[in-house]
Amino acid sequence: DGRVFVWDVGTRARLATVECGAAAFTVDVAEEAGRLLTNGPDGTLGAHALDRGERCVVFEGHPGERHVYAAFTGDERRVVSGGEDGTLRVWDAATGRRLAEARPGPHGISCLATLDATRVVVGWSHGEVGVFDADRGAQTQRWPAHEDWVREVRVSSDRRFIASVCQDFSVSVFDLESVTTRVLRGQRPARSIAFGLAGELLSAGAEADRVDVARYEA
Repeated sequence: DGRVFVWDVGTRARLATVECGAAAFTVDVAEEAGRLLTNGPDGTLGAHALDRGERCVVFEGHPGERHVYAAFTGDERRVVSGGEDGTLRVWDAATGRRLAEARPGPHGISCLATLDATRVVVGWSHGEVGVFDADRGAQTQRWPAHEDWVREVRVSSDRRFIASVCQDFSVSVFDLESVTTRVLRGQRPARSIAFGLAGELLSAGAEADRVDVARYEA
C-alpha cells in the first residue's frame, strides 16, 4: 500500500509511518544521520526523518521507471540508485544533487545493498552480481552468481561474504578474499536471505512460518 513503518526494536512501538506514494521496493537506513531511504512515485527517491517520517530530501532518481533500487554508502554521504535500464546514479545524500552516472552493461538492476563506506553491491536481472564504487563512479567487480533475476543481495557483518538469492530460489555466496563463489541449494526454495551476527546465513523460504539457518565459513 506504499507505507513503510519505523519500529523501536526494544519497545516494539511504532515510531513513524512513511508514505512512499508507490509500492516500496527500496528501504535503507542511515543510522547516524537518522534517515530512511525509500523509492517514491514515478521513479523518484526520498530520504525521510526516522523519528517523524517527514521527507527531508527528494532525489530525481530514474524518471518513468516502476522499479528503482537504492542504498546509502556506508559513510552515509551518498546514495547509489539503479534502474531497470541498467543505469547507476550517485547522489549527494544531504542535498539530493546528482554526482555521477554509469551504465556498466545492457541489463537491468534488480537490487542493491551497502558494502562499505564507498561501495555498494549490485544484483542484475540476468543473474550477475557486482560491486560499484561511488568514489570512482565505476563498477570494480562482477561475477556470474545465478542464471536468472537476482532477488536480493546481502553483506556479512565482517564485509567478507556477499550472499545473493535468485528468482530460481538458489543462494550464492561470494568470498571477497578468495574471490570464489559457492552456490547453496537447500531442501526448500529460498525467497529471502540475511546474515546473522554470528556469521550464520538465514534464508526464508516459501513457507511463511519457517526460516532455515546455514553457517558459512571460509
